[in-house]
Amino acid sequence: MTGLDVNKDRLLEVALIITDIDLNELDSIDSLYIGTSKQVLDAMPEWHQEHFTANGLIEKCLNSKLTLEQVDTKLSDFMVKNNIKTGILAGNSIAFDREFLKKNCPKFMTHLHYRMVDVSAVKVLVSSWYKDTTYFNKQTEHRALSDIKQSIDELKYYRENYFKKK
Repeated sequence: MTGLDVNKDRLLEVALIITDIDLNELDSIDSLYIGTSKQVLDAMPEWHQEHFTANGLIEKCLNSKLTLEQVDTKLSDFMVKNNIKTGILAGNSIAFDREFLKKNCPKFMTHLHYRMVDVSAVKVLVSSWYKDTTYFNKQTEHRALSDIKQSIDELKYYRENYFKKK
């Protein structure tokens, strides 16, 4: 996203991984880059410009011809293909993601349950409940697909190290 204000900022990139209950990948959509003008990208805060230049996102968005509507349709079609009617949105600090998706990807949102799994909330609980917390070491690139993969790995880490197995 170009920032965190759903009323003025824009989505730049989305990706999607469907997992089973054991967090094994079943299917995925590689990053979809939303065509964005140089003027919009130049208006982003400095932090965004630095990171999104370094990780290549700005270039991808400048070169993309995909519209938000096309991305929404691709995501929705993907959910239909996988027979997902009430998927659970999951990831790190995803409240903003959900707001942006609600505003910009209404077709896709019809395939999501109202519940979410926020990995950062799991991290807060683990650090509160266990005195010997060893945090998951994340290498955040601030790119959609790699961030999703990191969130899945982080959930696996907390499950394996802190939650009882049945």
